[in-house]
Amino acid sequence: MSTKSLLISIACLCGLITAQAEPADFGENLQWELRNDSLFITSPKPDSVAIMSFLDGKAPWADDSLSIKAIELPDNLKTIAVSAFESFKSIQEVTIPANVTHIYAWAFRNCANLKKVICLPDTPPDLATDVFASCFNNLVICVSNIGLYKNNGWETYEDNLSLCSTPTDIDQVDIHIDATATKILESNQLIILRNNEKYDVTGKKL
Repeated sequence: MSTKSLLISIACLCGLITAQAEPADFGENLQWELRNDSLFITSPKPDSVAIMSFLDGKAPWADDSLSIKAIELPDNLKTIAVSAFESFKSIQEVTIPANVTHIYAWAFRNCANLKKVICLPDTPPDLATDVFASCFNNLVICVSNIGLYKNNGWETYEDNLSLCSTPTDIDQVDIHIDATATKILESNQLIILRNNEKYDVTGKKL
């Protein structure tokens, strides 16, 4: 191979690697990317509704499910698709954004180490079959109103429900949130997660 051909091949390979590193589109108004051991799902249009769906029925990150330790979901997410995070063995906590209205079957099935689910929606999302099947035995599902969360399919996990003290105005906190950041609750404290780094509501890095 000539030097010129080698340089062209290297340039093409670098271009391919760069392309793979960019967030990939899926569903409606959603993108995803892996950074180290974290899965970041973002929305290029955060003021629009985001719907999670997969063309071939398989999540594009499914082959990396064993190595992913954290999931970040955008505030404008409305649905969590069938088997979206099934068999994510390493995640221990996940926050369901406030605008989610439907969580479809087996979304978190076989997440053996999932210990805590923080549900921010005031109105319980419709919960399909076996969403949390075969998760951690003492899974805690943190909600703002246990009475309300005994409906819409959540009654299956009634023994797992726990009343959590959370900021009632979590979605009105006066801090800029863009497509690279999201609000989460961690130990009942509002945290801003941006580029895999954590900040308090004042912008101070934690």
